[in-house]
Amino acid sequence: MTADKKHKIKLPLLVFFLMLIASGLISSYFGDIALSKAILEELDEMSERLSYELAKYQNLPIVLAENTVFKDALLDDSKSNIDLSNKLLEKHALDSGTEAIYLLNKRGLAVSSSNWQSPSSFIGGSYHFRPYYKLAMQGRNTNYFALGTKSGKRGYYFSSPIRNGSELLGVVVVKVSLSTFEKYRPPRKGFEFILSDVNGIVFVSSQEQWNYKTLLPLEEKVVNDVAVQKQFGEGSIENLYIKGESTDLRAKKDISLVSNGARKPYRMQARFMEEEKWFLIVLAPSSLANRYHMHVLSAGTGLYLLGLFFGLYWRGTIESKQALQDLNDQLEMRVEARTSALLQTNQDLEVLITKYRYAQESLKQTQNELIHAEKLAVLGEMSAGINHELNQPLTAMGAYAENAKKFLDLGRDDCVSENLDAIVNLNLEMAKIIKKLKVFSRKSQYKLSSIPILPLLEDALVILNSQIRGLNVQVDIISETSTPQVMGDSTLLEQVFVNIINNAIYAASKAADPRVIVSVSSNKKSTKVLVSDNGKGVDEEILECIFEPFFTTKKAGLGLGLTLSKRIVESCNGSISVTNLPDNGAQFVIELLNHDIHPSRSN
Repeated sequence: MTADKKHKIKLPLLVFFLMLIASGLISSYFGDIALSKAILEELDEMSERLSYELAKYQNLPIVLAENTVFKDALLDDSKSNIDLSNKLLEKHALDSGTEAIYLLNKRGLAVSSSNWQSPSSFIGGSYHFRPYYKLAMQGRNTNYFALGTKSGKRGYYFSSPIRNGSELLGVVVVKVSLSTFEKYRPPRKGFEFILSDVNGIVFVSSQEQWNYKTLLPLEEKVVNDVAVQKQFGEGSIENLYIKGESTDLRAKKDISLVSNGARKPYRMQARFMEEEKWFLIVLAPSSLANRYHMHVLSAGTGLYLLGLFFGLYWRGTIESKQALQDLNDQLEMRVEARTSALLQTNQDLEVLITKYRYAQESLKQTQNELIHAEKLAVLGEMSAGINHELNQPLTAMGAYAENAKKFLDLGRDDCVSENLDAIVNLNLEMAKIIKKLKVFSRKSQYKLSSIPILPLLEDALVILNSQIRGLNVQVDIISETSTPQVMGDSTLLEQVFVNIINNAIYAASKAADPRVIVSVSSNKKSTKVLVSDNGKGVDEEILECIFEPFFTTKKAGLGLGLTLSKRIVESCNGSISVTNLPDNGAQFVIELLNHDIHPSRSN
């Protein structure tokens, strides 16, 4: 082997090893960044979801505290007053979806409760030791997490003082179940979450074994206060932390916790939720960073090998052309002539490809505009209900403003402040309603990802809430204990569910007892969503054309809802169909492939 050939071999090998070292350093850096970004995205999503769920109940105790029925029950605990209070509290608890609502007198005794007929009724129980009672008796609206002393169930408590003029009569308490977050699992595989109080005591997490244990060392006063308040039951609080770790949760980037009997290292990010006085923590196994490292390293190595291959190929091609040119100039002239013809053909082909791409982009843009137009049409159909949804808090804000003016004339600044706070809270509630409608009306970027079905259905019902209430239709979601995730675009699939459920609501609204049932079932390959109504069904002669463009049975509408829904589902490799039920009504069946068997797609 000549020295020149040896040199040609050694140079690519040297470059290859240098490339491996550079890829390793780059992969370590970008792997850490990618994992931190994934944790932060999950933290943002959970924080918004948690705040949204709890904010629905923020103003409830403040409004109930103004009810004269509850004031009368605290002023005079006669049987008639207490019976009336019990029934009204029971009604409010059912309407709002809260676990319990109860009244405490000045001594902290429960005199009336929504669960007055239950064997575990709160009536007669003493809650003077609870902070939500003590703070409310100081004239403050407050919230607090604890285990129920009778039920033993985790709950979030909102409380507000009840006044008769300047006199504090007692406290109204609203208990909200945290069952939504007890069953929640982060969508990213291997990720975990923790909710802890300001002292680092875990009260809800994705791993049951972490609950009611502390992430930070506890001072003796904190331990005593928790025991007196019975916040976490009667048992002692065990440690999850390792001695010597940082005591500032927001400064922590790494933590070691026991999972399935073995201690594992986690990357973490913590956020303090000011309104609730909680820490929300998202964790990911440190081993996931290595996976990101390997992705970058593999990509760098692959790019180098690809470049090396094309470099060698290019060099060989040049040498071959030179040899052919030396052998026969005449053959070169023929090759040049043919190459010229080929170049012309190639240019013509490029023109055709450019026109095709332009037409394809125009078609895609038109379809996106049609999808967006259908969203706006749905919102227009629901405009009356949305108007009613926003008018209620606007009316309440007006009433609070009038009260504030009167209190200002009387020089009662504390009451003015309370009314202004109520206006601010109602304003925030309206902003959240509008935000959800803005998210729905946003144009999708059409990005396939692994998504859970149930949250999409629940979000669709939130958007259609005004329609449901306006048409007085009962809508229920029936699902298995757990359903796998499917592949699709969450914004577009949400629009499909809004269209289909909205049509079912419209069809069922004409029945004597209007009902819509949304059921979800899964097998190893796919997940089915069945939307059934008890309307009069679909005429047999239009069953075959119901998915055709501009076909509609409504007085108003574009007639594109079902057509676009069908195209969206089929773009996710799913299917949609409709049949009439044996008794009455119609049933739409949407079937989507589970994400673990979804065929690969290339853009």
